[in-house]
Amino acid sequence: MNHYENILRGNFNLLQLNDDYLEQKNLQTAIYRDDFPGFKEDYMAIHLIIKKFKPQTLMEIGTNSGYGTNIICNAMEGRKVFSIDLPADYQMEKIYSKVNPEDGRPSNVGIMCKFPFTQLWGNSKEFDFSKFYPIDAWFIDGKHNYEYASADTKNAMLSKPSVIIWHDININEVQQGVIESLNHTEYSLYYVENTRVAFAKRK
Repeated sequence: MNHYENILRGNFNLLQLNDDYLEQKNLQTAIYRDDFPGFKEDYMAIHLIIKKFKPQTLMEIGTNSGYGTNIICNAMEGRKVFSIDLPADYQMEKIYSKVNPEDGRPSNVGIMCKFPFTQLWGNSKEFDFSKFYPIDAWFIDGKHNYEYASADTKNAMLSKPSVIIWHDININEVQQGVIESLNHTEYSLYYVENTRVAFAKRK
Protein backbone atom coordinates (compact mmCIF):
# COMPACT_ATOMS: atom_id res chain seq x y z
CA MET A 1 0.00 0.00 0.00
CA ASN A 2 1.51 3.32 -1.05
CA HIS A 3 1.26 6.66 0.74
CA TYR A 4 -1.61 7.85 -1.42
CA GLU A 5 -3.71 4.75 -0.73
CA ASN A 6 -2.98 5.08 2.99
CA ILE A 7 -4.26 8.69 2.98
CA LEU A 8 -7.47 7.69 1.20
CA ARG A 9 -8.19 4.61 3.27
CA GLY A 10 -9.77 6.58 6.10
CA ASN A 11 -12.27 8.40 3.85
CA PHE A 12 -13.06 6.03 0.99
CA ASN A 13 -14.25 2.50 0.47
CA LEU A 14 -11.59 0.81 -1.69
CA LEU A 15 -12.25 -1.13 -4.87
CA GLN A 16 -9.79 -2.87 -7.15
CA LEU A 17 -10.02 -3.02 -10.93
CA ASN A 18 -10.44 -6.78 -10.66
CA ASP A 19 -13.17 -6.48 -8.02
CA ASP A 20 -16.38 -8.32 -8.89
CA TYR A 21 -18.15 -4.99 -8.51
CA LEU A 22 -16.28 -3.72 -11.59
CA GLU A 23 -17.21 -6.55 -13.94
CA GLN A 24 -14.26 -7.36 -16.15
CA LYS A 25 -16.40 -8.72 -18.99
CA ASN A 26 -17.44 -5.14 -19.68
CA LEU A 27 -13.86 -4.31 -20.73
CA GLN A 28 -14.41 -6.18 -23.99
CA THR A 29 -15.91 -3.01 -25.50
CA ALA A 30 -13.59 -0.51 -23.81
CA ILE A 31 -11.52 2.10 -25.62
CA TYR A 32 -8.07 2.45 -24.07
CA ARG A 33 -6.11 5.62 -23.54
CA ASP A 34 -2.45 5.14 -22.72
CA ASP A 35 -0.78 8.32 -23.99
CA PHE A 36 0.16 9.30 -20.41
CA PRO A 37 1.19 7.12 -17.45
CA GLY A 38 -1.82 5.86 -15.50
CA PHE A 39 -4.43 6.90 -18.06
CA LYS A 40 -5.10 3.34 -19.20
CA GLU A 41 -6.08 2.21 -15.70
CA ASP A 42 -7.99 5.44 -15.01
CA TYR A 43 -10.16 5.19 -18.09
CA MET A 44 -10.64 1.45 -17.71
CA ALA A 45 -12.17 2.24 -14.32
CA ILE A 46 -14.34 5.03 -15.74
CA HIS A 47 -15.59 2.72 -18.51
CA LEU A 48 -16.42 -0.03 -16.00
CA ILE A 49 -18.26 2.30 -13.62
CA ILE A 50 -20.43 3.66 -16.44
CA LYS A 51 -21.17 0.11 -17.65
CA LYS A 52 -22.08 -0.90 -14.10
CA PHE A 53 -24.58 1.91 -13.49
CA LYS A 54 -25.93 2.21 -17.06
CA PRO A 55 -26.98 5.86 -16.76
CA GLN A 56 -29.35 7.26 -19.36
CA THR A 57 -27.77 10.72 -19.28
CA LEU A 58 -24.24 11.76 -18.29
CA MET A 59 -22.79 15.24 -17.78
CA GLU A 60 -19.03 15.64 -18.20
CA ILE A 61 -17.35 18.68 -16.66
CA GLY A 62 -14.16 19.46 -18.58
CA THR A 63 -14.30 18.40 -22.24
CA ASN A 64 -10.71 19.42 -23.03
CA SER A 65 -9.59 17.73 -26.26
CA GLY A 66 -12.27 15.04 -25.95
CA TYR A 67 -10.20 11.93 -25.18
CA GLY A 68 -12.26 11.27 -22.07
CA THR A 69 -15.49 12.23 -23.84
CA ASN A 70 -14.72 9.58 -26.47
CA ILE A 71 -14.29 6.88 -23.83
CA ILE A 72 -17.43 8.01 -21.99
CA CYS A 73 -19.58 8.08 -25.14
CA ASN A 74 -18.38 4.59 -26.06
CA ALA A 75 -19.33 3.26 -22.61
CA MET A 76 -22.70 5.04 -22.80
CA GLU A 77 -23.56 3.12 -26.01
CA GLY A 78 -25.58 5.89 -27.65
CA ARG A 79 -27.24 7.25 -24.54
CA LYS A 80 -27.18 11.01 -23.97
CA VAL A 81 -23.84 12.69 -23.13
CA PHE A 82 -23.40 16.38 -22.39
CA SER A 83 -19.96 17.92 -21.91
CA ILE A 84 -19.17 21.44 -20.73
CA ASP A 85 -16.00 23.48 -21.17
CA LEU A 86 -15.03 27.10 -20.86
CA PRO A 87 -15.64 29.51 -23.74
CA ALA A 88 -12.66 31.01 -25.54
CA ASP A 89 -12.34 34.13 -23.41
CA TYR A 90 -11.58 31.95 -20.36
CA GLN A 91 -9.05 29.69 -22.06
CA MET A 92 -5.41 30.02 -21.07
CA GLU A 93 -3.80 26.75 -22.13
CA LYS A 94 -2.14 26.15 -25.51
CA ILE A 95 -4.64 23.45 -26.43
CA TYR A 96 -7.32 26.12 -26.69
CA SER A 97 -5.25 28.57 -28.77
CA LYS A 98 -7.22 27.90 -31.97
CA VAL A 99 -10.53 29.76 -32.15
CA ASN A 100 -13.32 29.23 -34.66
CA PRO A 101 -13.72 32.59 -36.46
CA GLU A 102 -17.46 32.01 -36.97
CA ASP A 103 -18.46 31.82 -33.32
CA GLY A 104 -15.27 32.69 -31.40
CA ARG A 105 -15.27 29.34 -29.60
CA PRO A 106 -12.21 27.12 -29.07
CA SER A 107 -11.95 24.83 -32.08
CA ASN A 108 -9.74 22.22 -30.37
CA VAL A 109 -12.25 21.35 -27.64
CA GLY A 110 -13.76 17.89 -28.09
CA ILE A 111 -11.99 17.13 -31.36
CA MET A 112 -10.81 13.67 -30.23
CA CYS A 113 -14.34 12.39 -29.61
CA LYS A 114 -15.62 10.30 -32.53
CA PHE A 115 -19.12 9.86 -31.11
CA PRO A 116 -22.08 12.27 -31.04
CA PHE A 117 -22.41 14.36 -27.87
CA THR A 118 -23.77 17.77 -26.92
CA GLN A 119 -21.10 20.41 -26.31
CA LEU A 120 -22.00 23.07 -23.74
CA TRP A 121 -20.05 26.25 -23.00
CA GLY A 122 -19.75 28.01 -19.66
CA ASN A 123 -18.15 28.16 -16.24
CA SER A 124 -19.29 25.03 -14.41
CA LYS A 125 -19.34 26.84 -11.07
CA GLU A 126 -21.95 29.30 -12.35
CA PHE A 127 -23.77 27.22 -14.98
CA ASP A 128 -27.47 26.33 -14.63
CA PHE A 129 -27.50 22.59 -15.28
CA SER A 130 -31.16 22.16 -14.27
CA LYS A 131 -32.46 22.77 -17.81
CA PHE A 132 -30.74 19.53 -18.84
CA TYR A 133 -32.29 17.36 -16.09
CA PRO A 134 -32.66 14.52 -15.55
CA ILE A 135 -28.93 13.89 -15.28
CA ASP A 136 -28.28 10.56 -13.58
CA ALA A 137 -24.47 10.43 -13.88
CA TRP A 138 -21.62 12.95 -13.78
CA PHE A 139 -17.94 12.81 -14.67
CA ILE A 140 -16.05 15.67 -13.01
CA ASP A 141 -12.67 16.51 -14.50
CA GLY A 142 -12.71 20.30 -14.60
CA LYS A 143 -10.56 22.78 -12.73
CA HIS A 144 -8.52 20.86 -10.17
CA ASN A 145 -8.76 23.00 -7.05
CA TYR A 146 -10.84 23.00 -3.88
CA GLU A 147 -13.26 25.70 -5.04
CA TYR A 148 -14.26 23.96 -8.24
CA ALA A 149 -14.13 20.39 -6.90
CA SER A 150 -16.54 21.44 -4.17
CA ALA A 151 -18.83 23.50 -6.42
CA ASP A 152 -18.94 20.87 -9.18
CA THR A 153 -19.73 18.12 -6.67
CA LYS A 154 -22.54 20.13 -5.09
CA ASN A 155 -23.96 20.98 -8.52
CA ALA A 156 -23.88 17.31 -9.45
CA MET A 157 -25.76 16.25 -6.32
CA LEU A 158 -28.62 18.66 -7.13
CA SER A 159 -29.73 16.35 -9.95
CA LYS A 160 -29.83 13.38 -7.54
CA PRO A 161 -27.72 11.16 -9.82
CA SER A 162 -27.11 7.47 -9.25
CA VAL A 163 -23.35 7.97 -9.62
CA ILE A 164 -20.74 10.76 -9.67
CA ILE A 165 -17.22 10.04 -10.96
CA TRP A 166 -14.10 12.16 -10.39
CA HIS A 167 -10.72 12.10 -12.10
CA ASP A 168 -7.50 13.30 -10.43
CA ILE A 169 -8.69 12.53 -6.91
CA ASN A 170 -4.99 12.30 -5.98
CA ILE A 171 -4.81 16.11 -5.96
CA ASN A 172 -5.21 17.16 -2.33
CA GLU A 173 -7.50 20.12 -3.01
CA VAL A 174 -9.76 18.01 -5.22
CA GLN A 175 -9.91 15.27 -2.60
CA GLN A 176 -10.73 17.74 0.17
CA GLY A 177 -13.46 19.45 -1.86
CA VAL A 178 -15.09 16.14 -2.76
CA ILE A 179 -14.97 14.62 0.73
CA GLU A 180 -16.29 17.74 2.46
CA SER A 181 -19.08 18.19 -0.09
CA LEU A 182 -20.26 14.59 0.33
CA ASN A 183 -20.11 14.64 4.13
CA HIS A 184 -23.50 13.81 5.69
CA THR A 185 -25.14 13.17 2.32
CA GLU A 186 -26.86 10.13 0.83
CA TYR A 187 -23.73 9.14 -1.13
CA SER A 188 -21.08 6.52 -0.38
CA LEU A 189 -17.61 7.36 -1.71
CA TYR A 190 -15.26 4.85 -3.34
CA TYR A 191 -11.68 5.04 -4.55
CA VAL A 192 -10.62 2.64 -7.31
CA GLU A 193 -7.28 1.32 -6.14
CA ASN A 194 -4.20 2.02 -8.26
CA THR A 195 -5.99 4.75 -10.23
CA ARG A 196 -6.76 8.45 -9.86
CA VAL A 197 -10.48 7.74 -9.99
CA ALA A 198 -13.13 8.01 -7.30
CA PHE A 199 -16.88 7.66 -7.52
CA ALA A 200 -19.89 8.08 -5.27
CA LYS A 201 -23.14 6.14 -5.44
CA ARG A 202 -26.42 6.87 -3.75
CA LYS A 203 -26.98 4.78 -0.64
